[in-house]
Amino acid sequence: MASRGAFQLNVLLILAFAATAFSALSPYYYEHVCPEALPTIKRVVEAAVYNERRMGASLLRLHFHDCFVNGCDASLLLDSTSTIDSEKNSRANQNSARGFEVIDQIKIEVDKICRRPVFSCADILAVAARDSVVALGGPSWMVPLGRRDSTTASRTQADSDIPSPLMDLPALIENFKRQGLDERDLVALSGAHTLGFAQCFTFRGRIYNETNIDDDFAEERRKTCPRNGGNTTLAPLDPSPARFDTGYFNNLVEEEGLLHSDQALFNGGSTDELVKAYSENARAFSADFAKSMVKMGNIKVLTGEAVFWCCLGLCLVVPLSLILRDMPSYPFDKQVKIVIVTMAIHNYIRRHAKCDHHFEKIENDPNFILEDNDRDDDFQEENHNSNTPGAREVKKLRDSIAASLMRA
Repeated sequence: MASRGAFQLNVLLILAFAATAFSALSPYYYEHVCPEALPTIKRVVEAAVYNERRMGASLLRLHFHDCFVNGCDASLLLDSTSTIDSEKNSRANQNSARGFEVIDQIKIEVDKICRRPVFSCADILAVAARDSVVALGGPSWMVPLGRRDSTTASRTQADSDIPSPLMDLPALIENFKRQGLDERDLVALSGAHTLGFAQCFTFRGRIYNETNIDDDFAEERRKTCPRNGGNTTLAPLDPSPARFDTGYFNNLVEEEGLLHSDQALFNGGSTDELVKAYSENARAFSADFAKSMVKMGNIKVLTGEAVFWCCLGLCLVVPLSLILRDMPSYPFDKQVKIVIVTMAIHNYIRRHAKCDHHFEKIENDPNFILEDNDRDDDFQEENHNSNTPGAREVKKLRDSIAASLMRA
């Protein structure tokens, strides 16, 4: 007889293999679990952008600010509690980050269409960013999926890691390097400033004090951003703030970058050539932007052993410790068969997205008790439908698994 410890070791090896297999992000992560999720996100984003064009830039910025603080884990969405100092209160986000209500609406709609909370908020942020860019005329790309949501957040880390609009080029390069991003990523991702607006206090020093700025441009910006007051007055980051184009890079070449950190990319430094290239080649910019967005979306992602969904103030956690607790002892040959059958059933359910209505009742009502007449109804329904194509497929699969195990 194999010991309980031996059985746990075998299961751990199988689970470790499974965790490794699913730890890599994939654009098809939810394809069988909830194929309607991506179209639902796209629909909500398009409606939000149609209602307010500026929202596209806001949703894109949420993904950026999330990824730069301990990775793309939706920690930005967590509110302050006794144990969480919310990143929403950081210098870069307070009274600035917006679009949270759209993310909440997406989560509600996706959970509804999927009939359960399977789509993480970290993945929602990544997909919403892509769909926002597309809605405003930009490129599309395949978004790798499968991120877990964080259960913690750090305002201090946000203050440290989100790039400041006052940074010069060496500081920007170093900031991006800490995230595993190079100078091409820096310039391409900064091109997101082809969309959206900035508040007066973020560019006041540039338009009044700096010399590498076009005089007419500075004078125009001063009309709505005085030396004192008007801190939250908005100005467009480029001439077409609701259209994804190369206007941002054209501005830099003409010394019309709104933020100090923008113009730093074209000021006699190592990134000048790339800025010039993007200003002249929209296709090259779009292609590099898409590549860099995928690269940024892979920063320190959480995957693997436990599953977390942390949105709308709720965290659901399924740790492996619950699976391994109170395991019985079985002979080794039976262990093998149990693992094979379990994985086969798991893969079948995952592939066909079956959902037992009794499990739904239990999830929605903790006081639900399965009565005997419920079991009888299920039995009668199964017999009644035993000749349907779906039932025949299940029976055939069940018989093939049994036959394989008997030959093992």
